[in-house]
Amino acid sequence: MDGYRLLSRLGSGGMADVYLADTPTGRPVAVKVLRANTGATEACRREYRIASTIDAKSTPPVLAYGTSEAGSYLVIAYLPGYRCATTLAGGPITPGRLWRFGSALARTLAAVHTRSVVHCDVKPSNLLVRDDDVRIIDFGIARHVGQHAHGGIVECSRGWAAPEQLWNTAATPAVDVFAWGCLLAQLASGIHPFASQSEQEWILRLQSAQPDLFDLPPGLDNLIRAALARNPRDRPTAHELTAICQHRVDNPAAGRPRDSSARQHLQTRSGDCHVNGSVSGKGRQKRTHTMGTSLAAHFTRREVQGNGPGAIPTPRPGSETWMERQRFNRPGRSGRF
Repeated sequence: MDGYRLLSRLGSGGMADVYLADTPTGRPVAVKVLRANTGATEACRREYRIASTIDAKSTPPVLAYGTSEAGSYLVIAYLPGYRCATTLAGGPITPGRLWRFGSALARTLAAVHTRSVVHCDVKPSNLLVRDDDVRIIDFGIARHVGQHAHGGIVECSRGWAAPEQLWNTAATPAVDVFAWGCLLAQLASGIHPFASQSEQEWILRLQSAQPDLFDLPPGLDNLIRAALARNPRDRPTAHELTAICQHRVDNPAAGRPRDSSARQHLQTRSGDCHVNGSVSGKGRQKRTHTMGTSLAAHFTRREVQGNGPGAIPTPRPGSETWMERQRFNRPGRSGRF
């Protein structure tokens, strides 16, 4: 294909297939081939432009793009020794490893956000890991800060989108921070905080329910709750996550950062920022409204923030509801997205 010899398939997604390939000089590269559609060429060009602005320490460098009989394609540097982050969910992860991974991922996201780019699709299959290094890939639906999705279409991945993504709001870095919280929670407990049996249930839980958070390491629990705040303005930034996680990595014997400035900063955030297992402020209600192509508009209902009437409570560990969800969330089913 245009001088690239495709050797094996590395992965496949909803929009493209990725292959290990050889260049004419014998250099191994990854070639992302977009599935044929009317906008594939422009999508490929757009992804190349955005990914080219990101630091090479945060994402594999993009080398070229083009169009062939097989379709529009993107050529990306191949990183030997890295593996997909989906492999991390295969067994228990120690608290120390969680802090290191959280720090590395937050650092990568901070580097992306420094370029005024929001990835919008942070999930295990879009992360490459080696030891304590994390690289992010696939900028297919990434946007610049403040930009809306093209054509007003909601673009996101079930299980990894923030509540505001369902309404096609302007992109903010807080979207990626929410996905950071989802991923760290799942790695810590083996259960996705918004595990659902259908897309409709996931949308309703994301819009109105509190996340299921169990067995989180001390200190990291507060950080994850803050990252999963429903109001994006209440979430910490990726830079703040990096500083807090790295401090814990450098000081593993430290307990809960009760008096740290970072913790105080999280505590002073307004809205439904979860700290110490509670919700700051009183429960508030607001009604969601039908908004064009919004996914949430298909399931319009009362959205409850905090502990107001009608909230869908997180089941208490040991309760019948909790046990049923545990059975549903066992490995191999939708406890993981």
